[in-house]
Amino acid sequence: MHKELLASSIAEHITFSYTCSGGNGGQNVNKVQTKVHAFIQLNTLNGLSSAEMQQLRRNLAGKITGAGTIHVTVQEQRSREQNRITALARMEQLIVTAARLPAKRKKTSVPRGIKERRLNAKKLHAKTKLNRQFKPTPYEE
Repeated sequence: MHKELLASSIAEHITFSYTCSGGNGGQNVNKVQTKVHAFIQLNTLNGLSSAEMQQLRRNLAGKITGAGTIHVTVQEQRSREQNRITALARMEQLIVTAARLPAKRKKTSVPRGIKERRLNAKKLHAKTKLNRQFKPTPYEE
């Protein structure tokens, strides 16, 4: 993954739309459009390999629209510019974390101590079950 290329691609192809924010803020909320909606098309992203793109589509399957776009909404700040910067950072973080490929598992053998512990546990369990068995006494026959 080329993070610099990906970040520049996101900054170049992201589109923003603005609406009135909800919640506290008084008259500022009613008359200023500070809520930011950020959209990006997945097919415009550069800097991801095909395996990373598949991983991204798999991890963000619920967030990708039918047209192949990802949507992020931010309304935390009173300033439109601050919300726009936050939306851009959040979009980058979302794409980078979702596209990360899992590490390959290295095959290792089971350590001797763990094998011994498992065998001791099996012997103890067998002994417990053996003690539960009915053993008739000479008078009960």
